[in-house]
Amino acid sequence: MSARFSRAVVTGGAGFLGSHLCEQLLRRGTGVLCLDNFLTGTPANVAHLIGEPRFQVIKCDVTNFVHVAGEPLSVTGDGSQTRSVCYVDDTIRGILALAESDAAGPVNIGAPYELSIAELAETIIALSGSAESIRYVERPVDDPRVRRPDIALAWDLLGWQPQVLLAEGLTRTIGWFRSELPATAGVVPDSDR
Repeated sequence: MSARFSRAVVTGGAGFLGSHLCEQLLRRGTGVLCLDNFLTGTPANVAHLIGEPRFQVIKCDVTNFVHVAGEPLSVTGDGSQTRSVCYVDDTIRGILALAESDAAGPVNIGAPYELSIAELAETIIALSGSAESIRYVERPVDDPRVRRPDIALAWDLLGWQPQVLLAEGLTRTIGWFRSELPATAGVVPDSDR
């Protein structure tokens, strides 16, 4: 497949989502400049891309967040605010479809369903078999109550919609974190810890 653009900059490129995006862009023939501070992303995520002539990585300040194992999951407010969670492969597929299209203006890429933050935390704990608990903390003033993208335009213009359901995506993600991160980082702990 030929690229519609010859070069891309991926901030957070050594993170979970960013490294997948770097790989897909390179497969499509696009040169990639990967920017990351390696606080939560890791050079290991892009190590297999080093030596690829169209790939360059630069350490710089990019902010990400990863939950630390052994600590309760923090949920802001009462957890009733909603979010939409879209699996990494679906998100990357949507971003690339949009980047390679002639669409002008914003197009939402995401999952068209929503769940509360409390439900999300409970689902992660259940799927991981963890003994973690939930700690409710003060909700920031600027934290939106609802986040659910309208993806009708993505479907109309790109023929795109997510394919991976929430439980399947979370299960894959938990598995990835368990296999990729050292035990001391333990984003989602094993149930026997």
